[in-house]
Amino acid sequence: MVKKDKKAIDQALNDIKKELNILKKDKGGVEKKLGDLKTSLAYTRDREVELRNKISELISRETKLNENKDRVQTQLEALNDKLEKVKKISEELKDVEE
Repeated sequence: MVKKDKKAIDQALNDIKKELNILKKDKGGVEKKLGDLKTSLAYTRDREVELRNKISELISRETKLNENKDRVQTQLEALNDKLEKVKKISEELKDVEE
């Protein structure tokens, strides 16, 4: 009877060892996946910061371009006003010459 019990215990211990080995392999796989995810997350965060900086730079450039556009538009309007005045004076001079 003792031999049977010892054999059953040995068998149970072997089964437990096998299960432990399987669990260790699974743990290693999960830890590797976790490491990969951490690396991927770090890359994604770095990329996010990089893209946010680019967006900020583009917004800044857009603001400058809009300011320049407004300035040029104002200058163009002033030039058009002057051209209208010159045309009016030119027409008045033609009328005086006639």
